Amino acid sequence: LMVLDDDHEYVPHALGELSRELVHRGGQGVVTFFAYFLRGLMVPQGADVIALPLGAGVVAELLPRYHREFVAGDGSCFLVDDLWIGMFLHLIGKSVTSLRELVTSRGLQMVYRRTENAKV
Repeated sequence: LMVLDDDHEYVPHALGELSRELVHRGGQGVVTFFAYFLRGLMVPQGADVIALPLGAGVVAELLPRYHREFVAGDGSCFLVDDLWIGMFLHLIGKSVTSLRELVTSRGLQMVYRRTENAKV
C-alpha cells in the first residue's frame, strides 16, 4: 500500500523504488523518503510517499477501526495526518525507515513538486 498526496507530481522512479525497498526488507516495517522524530515517535510524511505491506488484516481491519475511534470527525486530524499514521504504525509495531539518502544521492531535495491544485 502506498500513501501519498494527490496534489503532488512525483518523480518517475519514486513508487517503484519504494516498492523495491519494501520487498528488499521482506515486507517488514514501513519505508518512506522522509520521516522525522517527534517525542520518540518516527513520523513518516505522506507527501514523501509511505509504503507499507498489506497483510495480517492491518489495512482491512485495524486501520479502519483506528480511524473510526481516533480520527474520524476531528477536523484537526486533516492537518496532522502524518502524525496519526505514525502513531498507528507505532501501536501495531511497525518500524518506519526513512530513505532520505536515496533522494539526496540523486541531487534532489524532494521526490515531488506541488501541483497547481495544492491548497494546504
